[in-house]
Amino acid sequence: MLDGADDYYTGVSEILDVQEIEVEEGGYKRRAMALIPKEGLALVELRIYKDYGEELGIKAVKVTVDLLEEKVKEIEEFPEVRKPKVHEGIISTDELLGNPSKYHDQRVTVSGEVSKLGEVRGPYFMLDEKIWVCYLTPEGSIDISNIKNGDYVIVTGTFWASGTIQAENIEKAE
Repeated sequence: MLDGADDYYTGVSEILDVQEIEVEEGGYKRRAMALIPKEGLALVELRIYKDYGEELGIKAVKVTVDLLEEKVKEIEEFPEVRKPKVHEGIISTDELLGNPSKYHDQRVTVSGEVSKLGEVRGPYFMLDEKIWVCYLTPEGSIDISNIKNGDYVIVTGTFWASGTIQAENIEKAE
């Protein structure tokens, strides 16, 4: 499945089932919906990337795994989608948030003012009070020891339509 791939991303999650339950509140019983994990099953999501020069191919695959029997139950493959690469120039935070689907899963360079650094749990800060930047990479944390709230930085990384950039590089602007 990964033959010919230039890169890939995996995510693993529980598979949930929607069930109707009875809830008691203030002496009254009512029906409600609940999400219950399906025991022994996991969903593995793969995003497979292929570099075609001017375009980036992205293919999604969902695999349902039976953990108890240690075998694949179902594979759902989606057709590859090709998107033009975002190449040159710095994109504004407004442009990213104004067109999130255009830049989703794309490598971008964006600049802005750092805020909330050291104020949230985890390796995150905000850029222009609009976009979250994660500075933890598979290789480790990006050194941001010379950066503080209020600094102007240039961030290169993968943009997710949820409003987060997975940083590859962070430079303090002069």
